[in-house]
Amino acid sequence: MRTIPGQDVIDAVAKAAIEANFGLSEDVVLATNNALETEPSPTGR
Repeated sequence: MRTIPGQDVIDAVAKAAIEANFGLSEDVVLATNNALETEPSPTGR
């Protein structure tokens, strides 16, 4: 069995989180903005 250092996992998860939040495609950005504009609940915005 292979052992993976914990820091490698932390670094990979951090990189994935950053890419998921900042590397969005245009269609995802447009859908998010549309949802923000049409959400009736203040809590949901």
